[in-house]
Amino acid sequence: MNNLILNILIYIHFDKERVNNQLLKEIVNYAESSKIVVISTQKVTLGAPSVMKAEFDLLELAYKSSNYKNFHLISGQDLALKTAKKYMFF
Repeated sequence: MNNLILNILIYIHFDKERVNNQLLKEIVNYAESSKIVVISTQKVTLGAPSVMKAEFDLLELAYKSSNYKNFHLISGQDLALKTAKKYMFF
């Protein structure tokens, strides 16, 4: 387990009306060894079908552009309480 090299891809969907270049730079710089892919396909309205459409777009991109079989979908109010190594077991 100590030799496990984490190769995690992080896919983020930002609301089309809220995304800005400074925020994107900060997020990409924060990741140490992970690759971050950011998409912004549409304006997302809480409780509307646009939420599911954005999630579908994100999962579709992740599925088509990687060899992963499992994905963790978390939203803006979620907080990952475990280290990245814990997620590698799924």
